[in-house]
Amino acid sequence: MKENVGINVKVLKFHFLRALCLRIFETSESNRGERLFLYLIVTVLSIMCAEGSWAMEMTSHGCQEERQFSGADYWFWEGYLGISNVQKSDGELKGRLVSDPDICFRVSVAETEAPLSRTRGYKEAILEFLKRLSRASQTWNSDTQTLAIRHKIKVLTGQSFPSYTVLSQWWKENNDYLVWSEDKKHLLIDNKAKAEGSPIAPLNPTQQLASTTYWFYEGMGWLTEVSDEGSHLVGKAWTGEHEVKFRVLKAKLTDRLSKQEGYRQAVELIVNDRLLIPQLGEESLELIEHLQKMTEEKFRDKQLWIRWWNTNRESLVLAEDGQRLVVKPLSKGKGLQ
Repeated sequence: MKENVGINVKVLKFHFLRALCLRIFETSESNRGERLFLYLIVTVLSIMCAEGSWAMEMTSHGCQEERQFSGADYWFWEGYLGISNVQKSDGELKGRLVSDPDICFRVSVAETEAPLSRTRGYKEAILEFLKRLSRASQTWNSDTQTLAIRHKIKVLTGQSFPSYTVLSQWWKENNDYLVWSEDKKHLLIDNKAKAEGSPIAPLNPTQQLASTTYWFYEGMGWLTEVSDEGSHLVGKAWTGEHEVKFRVLKAKLTDRLSKQEGYRQAVELIVNDRLLIPQLGEESLELIEHLQKMTEEKFRDKQLWIRWWNTNRESLVLAEDGQRLVVKPLSKGKGLQ
């Protein structure tokens, strides 16, 4: 019975630390005193964990969730909100997240030692910190959360930044060329890579798009910031899950079959999937506008689009001017009655 009570007390300690970590991020900027007090408590308790007073206790507390980390994942969490109770066994590291001790992780030691794992993980941590930082100049040197994040960024980069503007500009110019230095124990700018324009472990690498994929994204309205760079078009594209940078060879975009297939895929996705979502609201009007641009039809009603697609989907081809899909002449008699 005493053993069970002891275990419960240990679990409560870790849940208390977890709650304090979350509270710091949630406390409003005006409650500076509370933030500072909570930050000091978390610092003390974190030191206790590092010294092992709680690490040994956590071995008796089960995991509600176990994650398989990549090497970059490991270094991300190590640099971001912290990891604890890390143990090495059979070529793996096992531990817990400080922000949520119910989540355990395991990762191959070899992956954590891969040359660019720490570089990529730490850069992802800095990117998350940038999202949380206050941009207000008046709180840069006073807000507790801002000061804590600035300290973390200094540990990861070896630099202290006088304002959010300076930090964000430095990040924009250099994040693709940062690399972990085992000697300095923080990220450094690889000046040679920067001079050559050769990114190192970029967080959002430029993808070379197939021409069909380009026209699919274009038909969906998912392309932004498209510009002409001689032999290529470059820009950003939404994939349906996240945004990517892209480049595509202009010569390949002249292929009619690629554009025809890309547009057909976009029309099919909109009609068979997106228009069937009940809670679309005004977004359905935007989708219908995309359909109108890709075809010669001007329907405003979703059901008419669905009937049109079911009737003509096998007969759609690219028009002679190459601008939109049309129904082949021999199939026009199959239109809506």
